[in-house]
Amino acid sequence: MRKSRKSGRTIIEYLSAFALPILIMLLVFCIKGVFPFGGRTPITSDLNNQYISFFAYFKNHINNLNYS
Repeated sequence: MRKSRKSGRTIIEYLSAFALPILIMLLVFCIKGVFPFGGRTPITSDLNNQYISFFAYFKNHINNLNYS
């Protein structure tokens, strides 16, 4: 019977698969001027959009309450 061969993946392939997306993301962040701390972080725009949607939904429900 034949022994099954390993897939041939090396540690360098695994590290490059991990590091390449991170390097691309860091490059885009540097070009766009996004920094890990301060007013230009990726999370600030995400949180801003979430809070605006939440408060618009909340205000709509508060204003449309029917008091019987």
